[in-house]
Amino acid sequence: MESLQPHQNLKELSMCDYGGSRFPNWMMNDRLDMLLPNLVTIQIFFFVRDYPFSANPFFLSLKILMICDMHNLKGWGTRDVTAKKTLSYPYLLHLYLTNISTELCLHLISVPSSLKSLEISGIEDVTSLPERLQHLSTLQTLQIGHCVELTTLPGWIALLSSLTKLIIYNCCKLTSLPKEKRSLRNLITLRIKDCPYLSERCQRETGEDWPKISHIPQILIDKEWWADL
Repeated sequence: MESLQPHQNLKELSMCDYGGSRFPNWMMNDRLDMLLPNLVTIQIFFFVRDYPFSANPFFLSLKILMICDMHNLKGWGTRDVTAKKTLSYPYLLHLYLTNISTELCLHLISVPSSLKSLEISGIEDVTSLPERLQHLSTLQTLQIGHCVELTTLPGWIALLSSLTKLIIYNCCKLTSLPKEKRSLRNLITLRIKDCPYLSERCQRETGEDWPKISHIPQILIDKEWWADL
């Protein structure tokens, strides 16, 4: 990969299933973000060998960041997830985090941004949504999946004033929606799949949580689709 150093005008970088014995020098450059100043999309998926990102370049221009199956990735955009200095992604719109460490997930969510969509999947130790999310006033779509320890959704979800789509899947311990009916007042689409307790509570007319969601135009619970046309 040494000869594959991208041109400085590169806008999208995707790396998947890299199994090399070492990483090319350009990937480990302390100033990689300066070498690729126009980069707006980064996607990294499952490296056979853990990518240490020792330099942790900070790509200020990012609009889309996707990190999947990188369990041992320790940092991104700072030296490590415990760094005190908080940076920001002023242009970041879409963030997808799948099968990464809880610490890194919480760190990336806490970085100030203007997110419009966020997907969290396979973060096994998360028991509740990070409080930092309540400040994402621009968030329109939230997807939560395969968070097996997630038990509740917080009442402050009402503060997500722009949220119009909520998708929840494979969260087997999630038992109910927030108590406040107003918490989901702006939703247009609600999808719930393979969440046995929550699915039962959201059944049309009979579910305990149905009064909280009956105003939502489009509802998909497992295999049933209800739309207010």
